[in-house]
Amino acid sequence: NGSEGGRRGGGFLPLVHHERRFDSEGKAIGATSVVFPLFLRDRRPERDLDVWTPLIWRAQVRGDKPRNNLAVVPFYFGQRQANGVDVDASLFVFWSRDRTRQTHTLVVGPYYHRLTRKKLISGLGPLAYWEDSDKRRMLVLPPLVVSLEDKVARERTTVALPIWFDRVQRNDSRRVWMAFPFVVGVHGKHNFTKAGLAVPLFYDIHRLYKNFRFTGVVPFLFRYQKGGFQLEDKPEDRYTLWGSFPLFFYGKDGQRRRTHSALGLYWADRSPEGFKFYTLLAGAAQKPGKELHWYAPLIYRKVTNEEHTTFVWPIFAYHKGFRKGKDGKPYKDISTTWVLPPLYVGRHNEDRRWWQSTLLVWQFKRPHKVSTAVAPPIFFFQDSYQQRRLHWLLPLYLRDNNMGKGEAWTAVIPGLYVQHRNQKHNNAVQFPLLWHFRNDKRRVTIGGFLWYDIGSTRKQSRTQVVPLLYGRRQTPEKIGHLVGPGLATWRREAEGMPPALHWRALFWLVGGGNEEGERYLWLFGAKIKLEPKALAPRKTRKRRGKNENPESTPESIGDEAARNEAIEAAYLRL
Repeated sequence: NGSEGGRRGGGFLPLVHHERRFDSEGKAIGATSVVFPLFLRDRRPERDLDVWTPLIWRAQVRGDKPRNNLAVVPFYFGQRQANGVDVDASLFVFWSRDRTRQTHTLVVGPYYHRLTRKKLISGLGPLAYWEDSDKRRMLVLPPLVVSLEDKVARERTTVALPIWFDRVQRNDSRRVWMAFPFVVGVHGKHNFTKAGLAVPLFYDIHRLYKNFRFTGVVPFLFRYQKGGFQLEDKPEDRYTLWGSFPLFFYGKDGQRRRTHSALGLYWADRSPEGFKFYTLLAGAAQKPGKELHWYAPLIYRKVTNEEHTTFVWPIFAYHKGFRKGKDGKPYKDISTTWVLPPLYVGRHNEDRRWWQSTLLVWQFKRPHKVSTAVAPPIFFFQDSYQQRRLHWLLPLYLRDNNMGKGEAWTAVIPGLYVQHRNQKHNNAVQFPLLWHFRNDKRRVTIGGFLWYDIGSTRKQSRTQVVPLLYGRRQTPEKIGHLVGPGLATWRREAEGMPPALHWRALFWLVGGGNEEGERYLWLFGAKIKLEPKALAPRKTRKRRGKNENPESTPESIGDEAARNEAIEAAYLRL
């Protein structure tokens, strides 16, 4: 059947089938013909497809990315795409390329090759991998060979276990390589070192900044060259020494320097600067006006313009040197002395010095401080000028007086006594008998927790207590006493106050007093007035000054008698 916008066809199922397709206007837009299983032809607006037998396929795809495909299963597959990717592939080969981007991919069995716009990759299955780009280059041959190169940093590392290692660094063009177990090499910008690791030991060492080169097979034959490698050097400045240890040494230069040695018995070197002559038992060297040193069995002596050393084994050693300033003149004196170590060791460094003896006595000195220790840590003494004095003798005492901070610590360890004093307080404890605390506000003294003495600086008061036995309270106006728990109390005026006396006994049942000449009797809580009578002022003890003569002078005796007579006259008038 057929109609507008539909399909029309027929066939003989399941072998033959044919149909045509129309759009809404009745125009043919495609057709399909099938002769199963030999032939298939399909036409559509977006593609064409032809199949001969089930093994040969051809397709033409239209649209945004038009392309032609051909496949011969399973031997070949091909694709052609204008301004796109072309592909040719078979069972063992795959080849694709993009002429626009100038990239391609090739796979042949385990081998693969890929070129992109940024890098190139090649490899052989899991056995090899190669990568090259603008930033790095890498080669991997698992599990022994790895090579990494950073093109930006200009560094390269290559490892081929177990015989090869190569490392190139950008800094100073440094390179380190090793061919194990034969030779190792280190190359710098102007220096290099090549050293053998196995016998015979070959060395080739060059240092441009030190101006020397050493080459040879040690110890059989070697050569040492000093000078002549820098641009300003002259040919006659090069010193060359040939040697074969211990057979011989021979060297010379163009400045009349000669060196020779034979069988390791001696070493002789003479130049315009001086001479050197060494043997196994004794030797000497001299540079006139600069240096002299010599040695003999158990004795060594060296003197230069900058230092001098004396060594007498094993009794005595002394070394003294100087440090130079920018002007080349010595400015700092440094010396060290040994006498039968550890019997005595001392060191002097300009304004500082220290010494010790038998590891028991130590002393350190500075311009403002001296520290001494005996059998540390048993005894120690340190004195800093007008700043601090610290000393102890363990286990007896410890004293720390910090004058700079106005603070001091004192401890008598056997007596369990500790005192701390600073600008704010003064505290002392003798455990467990005496406790004393004093500051700007109060003063507290406790004696074995049986006697208490508390004073207030602000109130100018003082309280003294012996629990259950005695109590005393003093203020600026009065002074009171208490005996026992209510047995007796009495109170007198303070110094400078009008005379007054009050007393009680037997739990305040009886008592009496005199206040401003008015006497009274206290009986069971009742106050009975008595005949007025003047009360003499309380006797006060005169405090003698620190430097006052304890013996009274006649003038002081007369003054005291006159004062007593005046008090008695006032008392009789009342």
